[in-house]
Amino acid sequence: MNQPKQFSSPKEREEYIASLSAYALLLSSLNNDADYLATRNEREIAILSIIATAPELCDEKNIRELVEAKIVPEKYILNREKRTTGRSGVTNLYERKIRGVVESSVADNFSMPKYNIDTIIHELIHVLGSASITTNCDTLQQHEEFNEKFKNTRMMIIEGTVEGMTRNVMSTPRFFEICEERNYTPKPISNNYDLEVGLIGLMNLAYNDDFEKWHALGPKYESVFFTEERTLPRSLRVIFEMFGTFYTNERDSAIDDRVANYNNNTTTTTPLEYHKKLPAWITAIVRKLVPELIEANLNQEAVVRLHDYLNKIERVFTDLEFDKVGLLPLCNSLRAHYPLDFSRVNKILENVPEAKPITLFSSGKVKVTSEYPRLKLEAEALRSEIFDPVVRAKYIETLQRCREEESMIKYAEYLKAKHGDKLKVRTPREFLQKVSTIALACQDWDTLFYLDTLTDETSKISRKSKLESLKNEREAEKSIESYFENLHQTR
Repeated sequence: MNQPKQFSSPKEREEYIASLSAYALLLSSLNNDADYLATRNEREIAILSIIATAPELCDEKNIRELVEAKIVPEKYILNREKRTTGRSGVTNLYERKIRGVVESSVADNFSMPKYNIDTIIHELIHVLGSASITTNCDTLQQHEEFNEKFKNTRMMIIEGTVEGMTRNVMSTPRFFEICEERNYTPKPISNNYDLEVGLIGLMNLAYNDDFEKWHALGPKYESVFFTEERTLPRSLRVIFEMFGTFYTNERDSAIDDRVANYNNNTTTTTPLEYHKKLPAWITAIVRKLVPELIEANLNQEAVVRLHDYLNKIERVFTDLEFDKVGLLPLCNSLRAHYPLDFSRVNKILENVPEAKPITLFSSGKVKVTSEYPRLKLEAEALRSEIFDPVVRAKYIETLQRCREEESMIKYAEYLKAKHGDKLKVRTPREFLQKVSTIALACQDWDTLFYLDTLTDETSKISRKSKLESLKNEREAEKSIESYFENLHQTR
């Protein structure tokens, strides 16, 4: 496929989706590879959702690539003396890692999905792009020359595009319908690509999905960003080439160092310092995109994405303590031009009945509760109207909070089963720190990030808590290691 497929009518589009989906399921039914069968349900959900979201970028050839892509599982076993490490940071307990797709013992013990559907979709979109690029380049040398030409910016653009496409796939009504048809509950996760998704997402909106087309259709697609013509986007490329290495490479290097030194008490984790001009470069890119986005006349779906991208960029500025003085007016001007209408969301939530909170821990004056029952009712109510983009965005946010609260409840149940009435804590913060310690031992980063945002009447768990709790990770391992190992011996 060298150009996006054109549809003459919505009916033709739906017929194409149905035909290509049937073809994908047929190929899937013929694939008897043991490793494929282990993730067949998730793979089929992912492929069907990709087809439904972007049929114009799919044909039989690249769908066959997705179904037949070889995924080799590896098994890491807990070894106190010589830990196995990987880019994902997952180093202990029993698990299967499949090209970034992890099946952890946590899945069995705490009722979580065995395989990460987010990562499967993300990796398959990579496969979609890689297959097209390899096919469309006449030789491997041309492929390598292409990568070399844009090495400073390529990873930022590709990861931003792919993760953005992953979010889009998982934000469509059809994705949730496919999951429901298979009685599958996705567990949203966090990722490290907020800046990439934010910046590339804004550029993608401004230039009519050009980055998605470039990624899926290969380098022969004349992307406005990669051509040599003296168009406006070319000046953005110059900025990207300046700071690509100052962000992507520095960030990846820092992640590698933290993984390599995980549980090494002689190494302290210090905040990463980026190039001092990085905030100004990011702001310059957003400034150049503002007039393009205002003239784009975005539809409601795109407006929801726009707000998400702006929030991601602002969050990076907050986390890295960048000066926002130049960025905020630009973001606010776009929000004012494309406001979100929450009236339907508010009306739906007004009609949700009250629900009694779940008590996670109670002893003396200390009581910690979860609003999970209420959140679940809100998610169910919002689910009924997810064809409205704003409602759907709120539904996804609520669904993620439900999953985080579910993890909290499971960890609390584990503490109760292990300690009974002997569990002594003086404040809600102490209890949440114990939950945080178990989450850390389980490498459950999503729950850790969630715990960092929680506040209670006593205090707030600071962002440093997950770094502080590294000291207690050994203790947490000792308390749950035998439980996990005994469970696996009975599999």
